[in-house]
Amino acid sequence: MRRWYADKNPEPGGTWWQNTYPGCRVDTPSLLYSFSFDQDPGWPEHFSHQPELLAYLKRSVEHNGLAHRLRCGVEVAAMGWDEDAARGDAGVDLPGKRVATIGTKAPT
Repeated sequence: MRRWYADKNPEPGGTWWQNTYPGCRVDTPSLLYSFSFDQDPGWPEHFSHQPELLAYLKRSVEHNGLAHRLRCGVEVAAMGWDEDAARGDAGVDLPGKRVATIGTKAPT
């Protein structure tokens, strides 16, 4: 496997698996929340609630055959950035391996 994705939760879904409080919903338009490779024009609301977001993520994992790339129950404890090398540093030996940094924080 060339690349894999970590989710500290026991199932895929990230924050949408973990946060289930009443009224939990996305704060950006749902259509913009969709992955570029798996657009969903059928969101039930402009700002969808947690159950719809979690269902979308699980559907996307299934539809795109990503389950074999997921490592659930794995928490990334630290990441760093090596400015001189212009690359991430997870404190592990990564030569010859492909690494992705995934986040939802957009620049403000």
